[in-house]
Parts: sequence; C-alpha cells; structure tokens
Amino acid sequence: MKLRLRMLEAERGKRWVCSLDSASLPFARQLLEDVTFEPAAGGGTDFHWRIYYSPSWLARPFLWLLLPVVEHLFRRTTEQLARFFAAQRLIPQGGG
Repeated sequence: MKLRLRMLEAERGKRWVCSLDSASLPFARQLLEDVTFEPAAGGGTDFHWRIYYSPSWLARPFLWLLLPVVEHLFRRTTEQLARFFAAQRLIPQGGG
C-alpha cells in the first residue's frame, strides 16, 4: 500500500502530526496521525500514536474485519520500534 502523507507539525522529541493526502487502497476519506512522546511516570518516555479517520464508503461495510487487522499492524510496528530503541540503548529493555 502506498501512502502520501503531509507533515503538519513536527516538534523534535515531543510531537509529530501528519495528514493523509492519498493512498493506493481506499480505506479512509480523511486520516490524521498524531504522535506524541511524553515523560513516563517511572522515568523513560511514553509513546502515543493516535489515528483519527473517516472511513471511505467502500470500506464501511468491512470495518469490522479491517479494524482488528490494522490494529495488529500498528501494535506490531510500535513493538518493533521499542525493540529498535532498546537495541540502540535509548530505552531500557521492556520499557516503553
């Protein structure tokens, strides 16, 4: 799947916001990603990846099937990011 994203805001180490301009698969009419990095209570950093979207009319009948798959993909991606940063020794193993 190809995506064309437009960066709307970038504050290094704090926040990154982008919108979807186009996609090769018509899942959403509008999509906004909001990524934040916040200090964690026990030290380290909390990573929040929020997605706001309006599903396309084509995708609406299949949302019940698509949402678990997309959620799994995003969860796997964030786990891979955590492993990458742990390997770089930027966060403790098992930290978030």
